[in-house]
Amino acid sequence: MNTEFRLVNADFAGYVYRLSKKWKRRFFVLEGRVLSYFGSEEAAMDAAAVPKGTITVASAFHWMDVNNGLMITSTSGDVWRCYVEMTNAGEMVLPALARVAEACRAVADNRPAGGLVVPAAEVPALRQHCNARAIEEFKLKQACVPLRIGERATRGWVEKRGAVMRSWKRRYFVLRENVLAYYDINLEGQPKKGGDVVLSIDTSTVRPNGLEFKLANGRSLLGFTESTEDHMQWLVALGPQP
Repeated sequence: MNTEFRLVNADFAGYVYRLSKKWKRRFFVLEGRVLSYFGSEEAAMDAAAVPKGTITVASAFHWMDVNNGLMITSTSGDVWRCYVEMTNAGEMVLPALARVAEACRAVADNRPAGGLVVPAAEVPALRQHCNARAIEEFKLKQACVPLRIGERATRGWVEKRGAVMRSWKRRYFVLRENVLAYYDINLEGQPKKGGDVVLSIDTSTVRPNGLEFKLANGRSLLGFTESTEDHMQWLVALGPQP
């Protein structure tokens, strides 16, 4: 692989934090379904440098355990846990991986894959790994949400009431599809403080602009927003995706 191939013709090239024994900032290069990482951009530009790791992408998910988290899997069982910097450059990896993941799901469902060429020997594994049922089961087991083209997320500050100590604490809420996570602060890599699959979001009389999130674990999470506009965005958040 030469320099031009890596950085000019790549579908994405940029920094992402990857978890091994600890978090490390790595330079990722995506070409087709092959995702590689290097210790730095300079290393990636060295035509003689060997990647520190490579994965053939089969699926990609928003990993809600950390803010702006990302989980990437292969059909052979490899799993990369990452998080993305909250910059325009950093987040460009998400649409690039979404296109790959959508194409792999299309192969699994016998739909047109948008030009993605998959070796015939790998098609059975993709059908097993990326079919709709397998993706949904992985989503619920890992509390993660598959990357999709044109997806949306609802996010913002909510004053949340504690389940034991009935005090109010400001938390940053993120809802993707029907999976909710909340964090102490809105910063990439922050660990999740709580969340679950959301069954419904309704108005609560606990406070002005009050909200009640009914969760799949049987709990109800109560909170309120500072503005009516923020309140309304949560009430419609479980509506149909565009």
